Amino acid sequence: MQKDLKSFFFLISSALLFVLLSGSFFAYTYFDFAKYLSPHEQTQLFMGGLSVFAIIFLILYLFAKKFLFPILDLSRVVSAQKEGNTPYEFTPFFDDEISFINEHLVGIKQALDKDVDALDQLSLVDNLTGIKNRRYFFEFGEGLFKLAKRNKEDLSVIMFDIDNLKTINVKYGNKTGDNILKVLTEVTERHIRKSDILSRFGGEEFAILLPRASHEDAGIVAKKIQNTLETPDFKHKADTYFSISVGISSLCEEDIFLRDITLRADAALLKAKDNGRNRIEFS
Repeated sequence: MQKDLKSFFFLISSALLFVLLSGSFFAYTYFDFAKYLSPHEQTQLFMGGLSVFAIIFLILYLFAKKFLFPILDLSRVVSAQKEGNTPYEFTPFFDDEISFINEHLVGIKQALDKDVDALDQLSLVDNLTGIKNRRYFFEFGEGLFKLAKRNKEDLSVIMFDIDNLKTINVKYGNKTGDNILKVLTEVTERHIRKSDILSRFGGEEFAILLPRASHEDAGIVAKKIQNTLETPDFKHKADTYFSISVGISSLCEEDIFLRDITLRADAALLKAKDNGRNRIEFS
């Protein structure tokens, strides 16, 4: 069938050239160019027209050889490959071109996968402090919550925020406020384990998820953080003095989601603020 199609192409091309030649000859005789052109000019016109026809035919042939013939052979290639027999005499074009396209598409997919992974990571990280954000806390913390619930292990949440950060920003500028958030993050990371999840909930509020940590364990961690804030070295590094209020809650039997513990810790945090700030409250 491929040979018939190729023959058909050559037939059509020949017929097209014949029509062009016939039309040119008809125009030449009808308008009687011989009256107006010398024999030398007629020869030049004939050779020019012949050259144009030859170029057109060559372009058609090259186009067919590069694109049309391989496409006509595609069905045969696909059928043969399905049967496990590859007609190598028909596949060089596809081996080169399709391999190149496939490699290009694979490269694009890999680049897109990297971009998606990078965007996904960025969506889980707080830009200012570099720690995890609220979304990460709940998405990954929920798994730790279910594990602790199933194994009947301790699990605690520490919620804390900076006292009067808005006042500090007004008095000393947002740059000082941002520096406080960064320094507080560094201090907190010193006093938690690698298995703990520290995240910035937004603004001046932070949360720590502590697997296998009781009420008392979480209270010790919170107290260490507060004590560090009182040291002269820290005050100098932070540019100004500030304190934090802390709320702590732990896993209870009736808890269904991690959010249940978090809400209790947040309520304890509000209680710490209502009771004068710079203190730790349990719920």
